[in-house]
Amino acid sequence: NIRGIRPGGHTQFYLTLGIFLLMSGFIIFGLQAGHEIHWTGGEPSDSFNWLLIFSAMPAVLFTYMGWTTIVYIADEIKQPKRAIPYATIVGVLLISILYMGMNYVYLSALSPAQMAGKVNVASAAAGVLWGKAGIQLIAVMVLLAILSSLNSTILSGPRIYQVMAADGFLWKALKKEHPKFNSPHLALWLQGGWATLLLLSGTFDQLLTMVVAVILLFSMLTTLVMAKLLLKERPPMRAGLWTTVIIYFSLCFLIFFNSFLQQFWPTVTGILILAPSYLVYLWQKD
Repeated sequence: NIRGIRPGGHTQFYLTLGIFLLMSGFIIFGLQAGHEIHWTGGEPSDSFNWLLIFSAMPAVLFTYMGWTTIVYIADEIKQPKRAIPYATIVGVLLISILYMGMNYVYLSALSPAQMAGKVNVASAAAGVLWGKAGIQLIAVMVLLAILSSLNSTILSGPRIYQVMAADGFLWKALKKEHPKFNSPHLALWLQGGWATLLLLSGTFDQLLTMVVAVILLFSMLTTLVMAKLLLKERPPMRAGLWTTVIIYFSLCFLIFFNSFLQQFWPTVTGILILAPSYLVYLWQKD
């Protein structure tokens, strides 16, 4: 990624293509090898616990939140007004289809009770359907998915720091580009160092809760900014956009509030880690 957006983009393309082909193969062959679908985990219950639904949402949201990433590199994309909406819509649709297909295969191989507590449900399902060979294939798929996610974050994240530095909200050095590759190389190194510190700070579940809590907070702030812009419009009322803003803010708030109830300390820790950044913001702004 230090060598520029083109090598980083090519790497992302091939990693994404690899995981797409493996997931598609898993779904196609899984549907052929699967058994009767397990829709329930046992005796039906008369009660429905919304808190359990919202407790599961941080992990679900984390898998879908990459749809915002392409906006971070808009300055380096040809015809961004056309490319960004197209990539966003197609990407979200493909991911949704793949995830629903994967879960359908899971339910054809395992009951909800068998999936409970499993970190890697895909391996468990592959083991039932194809034995050891299936588990090994899933290991490759998971590895590609991790590398793809890492590369997209490494590719896009430093562009945020670079623009913030150019606007005067972060250290000026971070806006500098590599003299040969025109990449934000100092921002890339900063992100790598910070990510390493976070990696050493807790378990995966703790980090997931911390990160999602902060993302939800910024998502709510984004919707408030959108609402402010809509109020300034003349005429101010745009029903479709207002409906989107209200629904998105409400869902983010409910999940964020539930994180406080169910995962109090990881959520608070994420906010506390974020808090000093506001002081940096005020300092750099002045």
